[in-house]
Amino acid sequence: MTGAMPSWAFAAVLVAVFILGLEAGWHAYGKLRDDADDGAETIGASYIVAASLGLLSLVIGFTLAMSLDRYEIRRNLVVQEAGAIWTTWLRDQLLDEPFRGRLDAELRDYVSERHTLASVGMSRKALDAADQRVRALQLKIWAETMTALRAPSAPAVTTSVLQATNDMFNLPATRRAALDAEVPHPVIWTLVLVAIIAATITGYGLAAGRHRHRATSSAFFVSAAVVITLILELDQPRSHLIGVPQAPIDRVADAILKTPIAVR
Repeated sequence: MTGAMPSWAFAAVLVAVFILGLEAGWHAYGKLRDDADDGAETIGASYIVAASLGLLSLVIGFTLAMSLDRYEIRRNLVVQEAGAIWTTWLRDQLLDEPFRGRLDAELRDYVSERHTLASVGMSRKALDAADQRVRALQLKIWAETMTALRAPSAPAVTTSVLQATNDMFNLPATRRAALDAEVPHPVIWTLVLVAIIAATITGYGLAAGRHRHRATSSAFFVSAAVVITLILELDQPRSHLIGVPQAPIDRVADAILKTPIAVR
């Protein structure tokens, strides 16, 4: 959603917009209510401010929960794919030579490709290219697996090898779907709009009370800007600040790539 804009710049823009909203609300009160206000109106304005800030908190909590759920799904899928690759590699060791050596070579290329997924970026074009490379490698692995399973000694391990290979092949598509499943943009824009309105109402309410409380009101909306930026970072987990941990894939790639091809 933020495109090429760095997260700190997006947060700074939000802070500036929210502070302007506070100032706009303050000056709007002066334009609309030139006469002195009684205490009842001041209390009424405080109720409106509390309601607007409560609504903002509710929307922030709802949106943050959505982004956290998506982040957790992506994290779990990394663990699942690492386990699927490792299981496939182990079960392929049950096959006879030369099939085992050929599959080892193909799986090394495959795990290397999946290991670099985190560096591809969020570009749809780059992700599509990565998917094409993975599908090409899957076709090679599948062809080698079918050849290996036609060997006379293969029937005893056919089911376990096929199940592990299918599980490994299914997870790239699942991970891609999880990457594409972002918090809907209208939800994000609604959150920003509610925050702007809340800032304006807060400025209006502070003007009714004749006290700016500049430091505390500004600090609140700086915090809101930071949280909104955090939501976007969680929603696009391979950005600069927050990334889905790749340690499971790293460990599996390291184990496979450092193991000799001919395992006896």
